Amino acid sequence: MERIQLNQSLCFDRIEPDIKLAKAYLEKHSGEFYTPKDTDKKNEYRTTKDNYGNIIYITPQSPSKEKLVLFKLDGEVLCCFAKKLVENANLFAELEFLIRGLPQNDVKKYDIQLMYNYFKYYGLMSKLYGSCTEEEFHIYMRNETPLCTLGVVANQLSKGKKVVIHATRNTAVICKLFLDLIQQSGLTQGVVTVLIVGDDVQIATSFEGHFFFFSPLRSGSSAVVTEQADVRSAMCTLLDATTTTVYPWRLRKIYVQENIYELFKSILSEKASMQCGSNNNTEIFAQLKARSSTVFFHNEKSVLLDYTGDPEDQSFNINIILVEAYRTTKELLALLNAHSCNYLSLWCNDLSTANEVALAADVTNVWINDFGIFDGPAPIAPSFYGMHDFQKCNITCSKGSLNDKVISATQKMFQTIRSRQMNWKKLGIEKRRCIIIELLEKYGRSAEHVDDLFDIINNGLRWYHPDSKVKIENNKVCIQLNQAVSNLCVLIGECKSDIANDLIELVLNGSAIVISHPNDYDVLKFLAKHSDATGIPISQLQFEDFPISDKAWIFSKFKDVNLVDLANGFGRTSIYKPKTIWYQYGESFAN
Repeated sequence: MERIQLNQSLCFDRIEPDIKLAKAYLEKHSGEFYTPKDTDKKNEYRTTKDNYGNIIYITPQSPSKEKLVLFKLDGEVLCCFAKKLVENANLFAELEFLIRGLPQNDVKKYDIQLMYNYFKYYGLMSKLYGSCTEEEFHIYMRNETPLCTLGVVANQLSKGKKVVIHATRNTAVICKLFLDLIQQSGLTQGVVTVLIVGDDVQIATSFEGHFFFFSPLRSGSSAVVTEQADVRSAMCTLLDATTTTVYPWRLRKIYVQENIYELFKSILSEKASMQCGSNNNTEIFAQLKARSSTVFFHNEKSVLLDYTGDPEDQSFNINIILVEAYRTTKELLALLNAHSCNYLSLWCNDLSTANEVALAADVTNVWINDFGIFDGPAPIAPSFYGMHDFQKCNITCSKGSLNDKVISATQKMFQTIRSRQMNWKKLGIEKRRCIIIELLEKYGRSAEHVDDLFDIINNGLRWYHPDSKVKIENNKVCIQLNQAVSNLCVLIGECKSDIANDLIELVLNGSAIVISHPNDYDVLKFLAKHSDATGIPISQLQFEDFPISDKAWIFSKFKDVNLVDLANGFGRTSIYKPKTIWYQYGESFAN
């Protein structure tokens, strides 16, 4: 057992992590993991080894394509699997520690909790799912992909899709355990399969379907310490926050309000050291010190104050937290939105400031006076996974045959609708509702009213309220909101009657929309026709003589535009993104 000495008079023994469950599991499988159905043929497969030394059998790159597996999935199966995840949380954590060196507490706190919530959510949402398509959904579990990625399986099973998990050598064991548990829960064999592809570069290319990656979330999380914060509590939590690179929410930056910056540095000097450990690369830290006003070290983390180098420089390959000062809330919001992070730990005991930052920051998760909390109610789970489900426009953009006159007219229209949207949002939702309903009633009395769906839209609009969920428990408040992906939504393709309700609700929530097809639904065209008189931010571009790629070229020139390609399907994730805000209240204790 290793002995650690803090000073001349005090030393203690390092506690060795408990790995009994993992070792027993590996011994049960004789340290060999494979997926072929015919175990007698396993010796014909190429092999590799994971970081712990387990023998991993690589699945052939071109396996025979199986017939569609028809299945009925009872929601009870997903709930049962969620329970098994919790029961085997320690086993998952120990395996991740042995093979990938991940902290066991992080695996249980983050990965298991997220997957439990997501499977529970879909298990409770419906009693029965069934397969009605031949589509496959592919998930690629790289060596650095977090375990919680497998939570996406719940969403795809609910859509009736088969799921193929591509595991690399260091994720093969946890993927095999995941597969065993989901089959023990009652899922039809063959609905979820695991293919072992060896290394990160050996991705199987012979499969059709969508591949799921975490690459858009590499920006990590930011933290904010305001002048109203309990600085000591913030320091204790943030110094212990995960910086493990596999997690999209790893802490990368701390913004500290200018008038408490010296206090922050003083408390940091009490908790951390200014001397790097003997195991660290002194040459790298010499470079970091040269670019920072001060450098502190704590538990294999490097805290750099006033760093002047490139914050996106990945060459150092160490756990770095950058600290930067800010003056006003307005400046803070500009910094946060420029950094484009998805997670924010906000330390503030003033309710007004906390609400302003939490609601205005362009992030999907806000933890107020805490960090890395995912233990909310099951319906809030999509706030994490939902951010990966936005339907992006894949249209090739080219100027093509567009002439300067058309481009100039479109740019002028965009300026007009942006100005109209800003004024529209100032009105408040009830005032906006009255204006839209009054115009819809006018449409209902006009000769243009030719279908029955209008009445459904009109009545639904009267009772519509923005989606939100709240849970209060154990000194914590958990709130989920659905916000527009952008204040301006441009739709490429024909807007049919079946999506009109969602689009009008989007406008009711304060966003603007632009439609661009001659066969767009009559109600939308009617609202656009009267937008000048009413202030409703709906516009229609007359583009019938130009191809879609030309239209997309114009739209791509404007910032903060949500370009939705209707040819690729339409869902609420096309226009909304979830935001979850976690409040912790009551007395906090700093060590």
